[in-house]
Amino acid sequence: MRTFRTSLICVAAAVFLCGGLAQSFADSAPSLGQASQYALFGWSGSVSLIDVSVTGNYAQVSGVMTFNPAFVTGKADLGTSVLQILTGGSHIDGGTNQPVNLTQAVTDAQNASAAAAALTPTQTFGNITSGLTINGNGGLNVISCTQIAPQLGAALTLQGNANDIFILNVGINGVSLVTGAAISLAGGVTPDHVLVNILGGVLSINQGGVQNGTFIIPSGPATIDRGTVINGAVMAGGVISMKHTIINEVPFIPEPSSAILVAMGIGLLGLVRRRSTSTS
Repeated sequence: MRTFRTSLICVAAAVFLCGGLAQSFADSAPSLGQASQYALFGWSGSVSLIDVSVTGNYAQVSGVMTFNPAFVTGKADLGTSVLQILTGGSHIDGGTNQPVNLTQAVTDAQNASAAAAALTPTQTFGNITSGLTINGNGGLNVISCTQIAPQLGAALTLQGNANDIFILNVGINGVSLVTGAAISLAGGVTPDHVLVNILGGVLSINQGGVQNGTFIIPSGPATIDRGTVINGAVMAGGVISMKHTIINEVPFIPEPSSAILVAMGIGLLGLVRRRSTSTS
C-alpha cells in the first residue's frame, strides 16, 4: 500500500512538473492571442493579393482588399470599412464575415510585438547579410539584430530541437530576403516556435523560397513576390502587397513540444516503476 501511495505521489509530481515547464515557456514568450487565428492579417492599410493562396484564415481592418486572384481556404474577417474587390475566380472557402470587430486581435498582435521587443536578448548581432547558423539553447532564444538580409540564396538557419523557441527582434533595417535567401530551420525546430518581430524598416521578400515563422511588422509594410512559400503567418500594420505567394498557416505557439513533455513523463514514470520494484 505504501508503494502504491508513493507511486501516486510521483505520478502527480510528474504531471505537475511537465505542466509547470509548459507554463513557464508560455509565461516567458509572448502570445498572439486572438491574432493567432489568422494566416494573413492587416490592420492599417490596403491589401493587394495577386496569384496568392492562403491556407488558413484572413483578416483586414480597413482599406481596399484586392484579390486578383487569391484563394483563402478558411474564413475572411473584415472591418466595417473594407472594400472588397475579388476578380479572376477568387474565392474564400470559409465565407466572409463583415463587419467584424478586430480591435482585440490588433491589440493582441501589437502587445505581442512589444512584449517580444522587451525580452532580454540571448544573442545579439548587427546586420546579418550572409549565411549564418544560430544555435538554440534548448529553450527560449531571443535574438536581437539590426537587419536580416542574407544574400544570393544564403540562409539564416535556426538550429535546435523541438523545444527551442526563437524570437528574432529586427531593428531599423528590417528584413529583406531575395533570390532564394531564407529563414530555415534545422534539428527539429518547428515554424510554430519562430517569431520574426520587425521593429523598424519593412518586410521585403522576392524569390524568397521557403520561409518559416510568423512575421509581425507592427508599423510597416510587407511586400512579398515571386514564388515565396511561408509556413507561418504575416501580420502588418502597413500596406500588404503579395504576388505569386503561398501562405500555410502555422500559428506561433510559445510552448515546448508535446513530445518532449510526454518523454519527460515517461521517464519519470519509469523512475517510479524502478523505485517500486526496488522497495517490494
